[in-house]
Amino acid sequence: MRKLGHERIDILKMDIERHELAVIRNLKRRSAPSQVVFETHLHNAYGLWNRPMTHKEWDNMWKKLAKLGYRIFSFETTPTGLCCSEWSIKM
Repeated sequence: MRKLGHERIDILKMDIERHELAVIRNLKRRSAPSQVVFETHLHNAYGLWNRPMTHKEWDNMWKKLAKLGYRIFSFETTPTGLCCSEWSIKM
């Protein structure tokens, strides 16, 4: 954003194998995108984390998103079930 001189982006699409938790944790209201589309992995995310997502991580992610004013407008599970889900949220 800084390199291109953007103060804000409209939509952020993430499929980054649980690294979205760090991105969400660092979102700031003044620069948060209007919409975010992302995938969650409750399991071990292809062996990258050596553990499933914790309840605390899950709760903190949704609390942060709610605090920023995001609401879910679309949700879909993958064929493997709830362990992998696609979320679309907007302010």
